[in-house]
Amino acid sequence: MENVSTWWNLDKKFTGTWSNEGNVDVSPDDVRLMGLDGAPIAIELRVYGGSVDGYVITGGLGKHWLRNQALVAGEVMDGKIKGYVYDFRDGQREKMALIEISYSTGTNQGEFLSIKTLDQPVHFLPEEGRVYRVEEKYMPAVELNMDLFKRVEEEANKVTEEPSKPATIAPQ
Repeated sequence: MENVSTWWNLDKKFTGTWSNEGNVDVSPDDVRLMGLDGAPIAIELRVYGGSVDGYVITGGLGKHWLRNQALVAGEVMDGKIKGYVYDFRDGQREKMALIEISYSTGTNQGEFLSIKTLDQPVHFLPEEGRVYRVEEKYMPAVELNMDLFKRVEEEANKVTEEPSKPATIAPQ
């Protein structure tokens, strides 16, 4: 296997920090991709023995979820990562999107990952994206959706004050 450290079976090709923001030279197509609903996107992956874990940060998560970050899991099959984006709800994994990630190298742009969103009930991720290997310092910060947090807190306070009424939180 190319790009694999045999001592600990680390896949160096996919493992790393990737972003479409930060210290990268972008093409006109990259500008188009960064303008898609759910963008920007950054991802950190660790791939050991074909198993994938990591996290993703997107603009869509920042709009529709409590944090702009979610977890990633999957496996390498036929040279691509097949996986899903998830978070925990009530102690269980909740799958938020199915994704496919492929690795490429460009002549001017170096290494990059192409990310395809195959399915998602809420628009957390762009339909497609391209991210480049970057230093960890260029990863965007994990942020809290304060508007959603305040709405949840207000609804929780209503339940405490009026326990006979069920709480409902309107979708954004």
